[in-house]
Amino acid sequence: MKILKYVILFTLTFLASAFAAFLFEVKYEKLIRFLIEGLTSNKISFIHPRKYIHFASGQFIFTFGSIIVAFILLLRRQNKKQIMLNLIAAIFLLSISTILFCYIIGSAELVECTTCDGGTKLLYYRDINYDLIFMITLITAIVPSALTEIINRKKLRTKRSEKPSTTNIL
Repeated sequence: MKILKYVILFTLTFLASAFAAFLFEVKYEKLIRFLIEGLTSNKISFIHPRKYIHFASGQFIFTFGSIIVAFILLLRRQNKKQIMLNLIAAIFLLSISTILFCYIIGSAELVECTTCDGGTKLLYYRDINYDLIFMITLITAIVPSALTEIINRKKLRTKRSEKPSTTNIL
């Protein structure tokens, strides 16, 4: 019965986070374009196509749902202090890795630019792989929680192996 409860809980969590990802994907892409433009001192600018119809990508939605479920699995055995520290670390790493990744992409685009008009490179919206940026930053964000879980499991194994044997040799 306990396993069924967890399966239902994680399924509902996955569906809710997938729905949330569907809602904020466009805003995330706008943020990425804003960061790339800002971090390159507006030497990169984006061309808005006349007919730009955007559908949420399956990779974006599936990755967000899976990472949220994995994050909850990693946090479920931790104490409140560890959970708060891991949440703060996750938000910090998500922000820093997103900014760093946008800086690297923007710089790489400028380095390979041979036909820049007046030092400005024009990109289409589809020229940036938003899903890859999102996946890498999410994976980076859950690293502290995964490390905490690994450390906790090692401590638990050590405690179990240090317990004295209950059998008497005599």
